[in-house]
Parts: sequence; structure tokens; C-alpha cells
Amino acid sequence: MDEKGRKVVLALGGGAALGWAHIGVIRALSAGGVPIDAIAGTSIGAIVGAAHLAGKLDVLEDLARRMDWRQLLNYTDLRFSGGGLLAGQSVMRELEAHLGSGLIEDLPKPFAAVSADLLTGRRVVFTQGRLLDAVRSSISIPGVFAPHQHNGMLLVDGGLVEPLPVVTARSLGADLVIGIDILSDFDGRARAAGIVPADDSSGSPPSGRSRRRRSLLPERGSRDTNSKAPRVNLRGVLVTSFALLIRQLTREQLKSAPADA
Repeated sequence: MDEKGRKVVLALGGGAALGWAHIGVIRALSAGGVPIDAIAGTSIGAIVGAAHLAGKLDVLEDLARRMDWRQLLNYTDLRFSGGGLLAGQSVMRELEAHLGSGLIEDLPKPFAAVSADLLTGRRVVFTQGRLLDAVRSSISIPGVFAPHQHNGMLLVDGGLVEPLPVVTARSLGADLVIGIDILSDFDGRARAAGIVPADDSSGSPPSGRSRRRRSLLPERGSRDTNSKAPRVNLRGVLVTSFALLIRQLTREQLKSAPADA
């Protein structure tokens, strides 16, 4: 509870590797004396939220700082059937090594993880049961991780139904919801994924006025065949397209269910 006796719940949104920023947010809130009475997380937000409540935030931060291509190979269990490139078993083993195999109810404070059921299209919120099932379901990025089969459901990344879990946070009894949306900076996300305008040789995003003048494609009728094409790659297109969809969904949801901070 804060100084006014209000229950403060943190809503941690999805955003793949950008989600490590949630660790810094939690540390900043703690340093500032802001209480966190419960956490609702989607995708990477579910991992960070679960780690914090399980007392494993230091371990997670150390893992994030040490992550490189060699570490990523350790989690790669490729397969070409089952609905995803990665089976997810390696990730599950890593999560279990750090989070244990306990129940959500065993955590010192309430926790909720959001996922989506492909069989019904509905939002699924884990507030009890095995913590690993909750986190594994919430991080199952479509096409990357195979969907998590649980209790007759086919569960995938919660970002498809609630990328910033404000509604879920309020269901935990929140009086004050602090929402952390890490996908609001779309320009930065696109640049990080390798989508760079053809005429942009600088290392920083263009200003608003110059951005309006620029275009990734030449104007109709242009005879300048020497113009450089924009730099794109398959990964960049997929990651940026998914981020764009999630950003738009987040904006629409926040119109009817805004966070308090």
C-alpha cells in the first residue's frame, strides 16, 4: 500500500528483448519507495514480474547482461512441426532452474500472467496454479515458440489480447495501476530491428518535420534509379510488423482502460 493506503499494482507489457527494461523500472520504483503490492505481466513482462516476486530479479538481470549468441544457442531446440520453430523445452528448463516449480499462490504477493487461447480467441489469465505454466504460456510468441498446451487450451503470447495488462492489474484489486508500455517508441523499435530509411545515414531518428518529408519509396514518376533502397531484412520486417500491431492494440485498449501512471 502507498502512503494513502492504496493498493499499487504494476502492469508490465510485452516487448521481447526490450522487456529487460522492466528490471530497471522495478529497481527505480523500489529505490523511490514506491510499493508494489501485486504484478500483472504479459509476455516478457510475465517473466520479469514472476522473477521479482520470486526473489530472483538479480539472477534474471545477470542472465540478461550475459546474453549473447552463444547463450541463445543453448535455448535453441529447433523443430519444424508443432506450431513453432522452437519447442520451448530448453527455455522451460532454464525458467524452472531459476523460478522453481512452485505455485503462483506460493509467491509473497499476487501475480497474474496473461496469455491467449488459440482455440477460442479468449484472454486467459493465470492467477493460480504452476508458475512455470503461467510464464511459458504468456511468452509463446506465435511462430517462434510452440503454443503451450494446458488444460485443453492452446496458449500463446498474451500480447495478442492484452499487450499492456491494465485490466488484469485492476482485477487483482488495484487502486492504482502503474503501466509500463515499452513498445510506445515505434521508431526506436523499428530502428533496433534494422528498418532504416534509405536516406538516413545518421545514428538518430529524424525530427518530426524531416520524417514527414522522407519516404522509404521514391515518389511516383521518379526517374532517379540510383536512389538507395531502404535497408530491410526478414527478421526486421517480422519483428517490426508484430510491434506495430501490438502498439495499435495497446493504444485502443488504453482508451477504454487507461493506467493511472
